[in-house]
Amino acid sequence: MLGTDGSTESRSGAAFPIRVLEHALVVAWKYWKLHRVDSSIDGDGEVIAILDTGISGDIPVSLINLEWENIMDTDGHGSKVATVAACKYRVCSIDLSHVAGTISDTTSTYTTFEFDTCGVAPGAKLAIFKVSDNSTDDYDPDKVLDSLEKIESHNYEFEMKIRIIVMPFHLCNIKHKQQTKIEDMIARLMLQRVVCVVAAGNSGNNRSPKFPATRENVITVGSVKANCGRLSDFSPDQDCVDVLAPGENIFFGTDKLTGSPIIDSGTSYAAPAVAGLIARLFQCARLYGGEETLDRLSDVHDLKKFLKKYLAEGKLLQPEKVSNFFSCSAKNIENLAKDLD
Repeated sequence: MLGTDGSTESRSGAAFPIRVLEHALVVAWKYWKLHRVDSSIDGDGEVIAILDTGISGDIPVSLINLEWENIMDTDGHGSKVATVAACKYRVCSIDLSHVAGTISDTTSTYTTFEFDTCGVAPGAKLAIFKVSDNSTDDYDPDKVLDSLEKIESHNYEFEMKIRIIVMPFHLCNIKHKQQTKIEDMIARLMLQRVVCVVAAGNSGNNRSPKFPATRENVITVGSVKANCGRLSDFSPDQDCVDVLAPGENIFFGTDKLTGSPIIDSGTSYAAPAVAGLIARLFQCARLYGGEETLDRLSDVHDLKKFLKKYLAEGKLLQPEKVSNFFSCSAKNIENLAKDLD
């Protein structure tokens, strides 16, 4: 039951404090304290492309109209990535019986817990590209290349550009010719001020990332434990990545049938969190620094320098620094513009 001290209690009498549950459900939006800053800085005006397993129809995000392929997600991985990047604000009702053990069946007690959550950039739009049917299988290099080519075409044809691409995967069984073509395409997009944010992979601390996370012209993202900022056991060593973000015990919502929380871990979820943060940053640059500042900041090498100087301690995108920057974003963008000159 729900105790007076804000805890759930099983029939055995063991209490499970609500504050512990809140701490266990990791949401990058709260980790970086973005719920405390100007709500109008939410990634509005930016488009994030996600190359993954698609997206399910019940994820509350804004999509741009890409009609050339079916993007329905039958795996769930792509939907989770989209949720981290740009899910709209919502309150999830969690069935505590799935978290705290057996709940007393007394009708007067509460058996649910309300938890508010949001993507890092809920104002951004998403462009979804399906490059795999199953996240446990190899992603198709030809579909990845085709998606990158479509992004380039879109940016030539439409005023609302796709400036950020999330690739939450690595390509293991890729032929040299395929890799060369994808490398060339990423280089072309970089020159057009498109930033690729890539998951470092889940091979462990003693392993190096795999392609495309090995390229210098992408932002490679590793994972940390949100409660202490330490490197996740599954994440490659921090020397192999550009930035570190929360990717462990990430909360995505609740199961429709059971009401239990959906939680997963991986650098796949740290990458879209960073992409959402960049979308907020690009919005600030456009609003307070103009197109010239945005153009400079969207150069991947300048962007890496900015993240390190303004938002990170070491390689960790530190909550206080992120929150403080976006709390005074107009002034900070002015200082940033001077730094870029």
